[in-house]
Amino acid sequence: MAAVFALPAFAGAAENDSKPGLLILTHGAPSPKWAASIKTFAEKTAALNETKKTFHAVTAANMEFAKPDAADGIKLLEEAGCDRIVVVPAFICPTSHTHFDVPASLGLYTSPSIRKTMAEENIKPAKPKVPVIVTQTISEGDLLDKFVRDEIAALSETPADEAVLLIAHGDEQHAGLVEPVMRRLLVEAVGSKGITLGDWAFCEVGQSYRQNVVPVIQEMAKNRKRVLVVGFYLVSSAKSITNAGLKTGARPAGYGTGANTDAPKDPFEGIDVRFSEKGVIDHPYAPQWVLQTASDAL
Repeated sequence: MAAVFALPAFAGAAENDSKPGLLILTHGAPSPKWAASIKTFAEKTAALNETKKTFHAVTAANMEFAKPDAADGIKLLEEAGCDRIVVVPAFICPTSHTHFDVPASLGLYTSPSIRKTMAEENIKPAKPKVPVIVTQTISEGDLLDKFVRDEIAALSETPADEAVLLIAHGDEQHAGLVEPVMRRLLVEAVGSKGITLGDWAFCEVGQSYRQNVVPVIQEMAKNRKRVLVVGFYLVSSAKSITNAGLKTGARPAGYGTGANTDAPKDPFEGIDVRFSEKGVIDHPYAPQWVLQTASDAL
């Protein structure tokens, strides 16, 4: 089901009477539940914007899988009267998606290979009539730091007896870009809590969970009494990724159906392992981060 995230525009209070628009652009997923989470987040960001009155209008869109898409989002803001648009790509880290696919979906970049890929995935590029600028991803700034610190604090009981595992979407192609972020977060967040054992693992959205995550948790449990797992996903949580990953061929809520519902033996039997149940946009600071990031680009 298509979800429209456009929110009512208001008379901007900018001194130069300009009317900037804010577009929160996500990857997207073929799930009404996932789309509803993004819609709620956009509404929270818009509500905060009403107190700051930085942007004339705020909306969210998806790069693929769900409506509105990037072209729709740009059009909605233009129709609301915006004379320039700041796009905040709600992606955890910079990857090929943010370097190529996001600008292409916004009509800011093209190449033969990108055009072929977009045609195959039925993605139509936007044709903006006003200036558009794209900001950095979530990895720059302090949102992830606040998120991991708060999630560890919520899960932790006795830091000296605990290990922390960070899990994220990624594969060998993403490793070089994502690993420095994971390392930074472990040093800053885990170390500050007095936890001395930490690691990270990539499991896409659960597909390689048994191969890449389970063995790490099992090994950590040999050296610590408790393992805390925090996921770096926009909407999904470490808990939902785990539930999906432990079902062969499954994907977390929001990524379609067709999963094998057979329940293999619990690989964590006898292990005290605790999973974060929040996605990054669940953190109360997330709307503020988006607004500040977009404001800095004006």
